[in-house]
Amino acid sequence: MRRVLLITGCMICWQSFGLSQHLDAMASRNVPNLVMPKAGVPLRVEVQAEYHTKTGQEPASELHERSIIFRDDAGRIRLERVDSTDHAPITVQIIDIAGGSMLILIPLEKIAFVFNFPPKAAASLVGGPLMISGPGRRVVNSKALGVRRIEGIDFEGTLTTVTLEGDGSLVATDEKWYSQEFDLIGMRATSSPTGESTIKIQHVSREAPDRALFVVPTDYKPQSVPVPAR
Repeated sequence: MRRVLLITGCMICWQSFGLSQHLDAMASRNVPNLVMPKAGVPLRVEVQAEYHTKTGQEPASELHERSIIFRDDAGRIRLERVDSTDHAPITVQIIDIAGGSMLILIPLEKIAFVFNFPPKAAASLVGGPLMISGPGRRVVNSKALGVRRIEGIDFEGTLTTVTLEGDGSLVATDEKWYSQEFDLIGMRATSSPTGESTIKIQHVSREAPDRALFVVPTDYKPQSVPVPAR
């Protein structure tokens, strides 16, 4: 899944708050849910992502991104998209699924957009659709890849392949390495007719992050954003 708690249909009200441009930057190439909201297992990981997009006959575009993800003892997630040059945060997303809230911090403008949702239990969000479409039934096959050690943690791999019945030329694959103990994806590589992506973790720290990372900084101006009922 490429979005956490971003509800379809909210863009009209978000535009009135001047937020849509920041959401576009975050959501269009967002890091999938590598770190799940698991309480009692704090950590900090860095994430390197590469995207290669194909659009018709146009040359493929390439994008490299770096993010830092924190998870505290309560299972709250902080995702920082950082500048590739000076490593300063560009946007910060703070998600508290159990508490029913999400913050989007814009460091350059010192603004904090606040979203409130009905609280829900934290759950693993490991899945996600494979990008393939066309006439005919989708055929999904999965196979286990065994165990792989990444950054000192054992991950179990799964390769999922999706084809369209009657059209073997359209194929999408999703290779995913997941640790149930840490509720963490160590590496994910996808391929489809629209492009490829490779996302992997590095520099894992199991120390509990500072609690101040999960609240609105005192020098930021909070703005509450309404979320339409689903």
